[in-house]
Amino acid sequence: FIDRERPARIGLNSLKANFKDFCFGLFLGAVSIALIFFVLLFTGNISLKNDLLHPEFSSSLITGLISYVFVGLSEEMFSRGYCMTVLKQTQVKWVPLVISSLIFSLAHGLNPNVSAAGLLNIFLAGMLFGVMFIETDSLWMPIGYHITWNFFQGKFFSFPVSGNASEGVYKINVLNNNLLTGGDFGPEGG
Repeated sequence: FIDRERPARIGLNSLKANFKDFCFGLFLGAVSIALIFFVLLFTGNISLKNDLLHPEFSSSLITGLISYVFVGLSEEMFSRGYCMTVLKQTQVKWVPLVISSLIFSLAHGLNPNVSAAGLLNIFLAGMLFGVMFIETDSLWMPIGYHITWNFFQGKFFSFPVSGNASEGVYKINVLNNNLLTGGDFGPEGG
């Protein structure tokens, strides 16, 4: 919009043509946070208030999904799509990936309960999303990953999402506020 370019220039190209990448991103995001949840559960770092067979569904599941779709779209369009596209002009291969990931991390710097480990992990997530963008030449895989990571993290497993408290279908007690759990910042800080 700012540069009066088509959305495809920043990687927001046809969803139909990139549907498999989008679905794979959705799958990876959900599986990644589910693995973290089960590792923390089985190592005794968290416990469940309600058991796995008794999820507590509410309307916040739908509103959370809508919210995280917008978060995934907007953060990826800016951090990967816009920043990486503009930084390609430097013609130094590593600059778009590293600098856009740094911007992505610093954009979370004022979040509640932020930590150095959290900012480092968000930087690394930005690197992962950047590689997905570079390899697919599309934003759809990182958008999919970003959506389900945040959604399952907050609205399914009740972890804080980048420091923002959330309540999901499974209620948790964080038993060990340590480097694994990320404490009040959530798994992104662990």
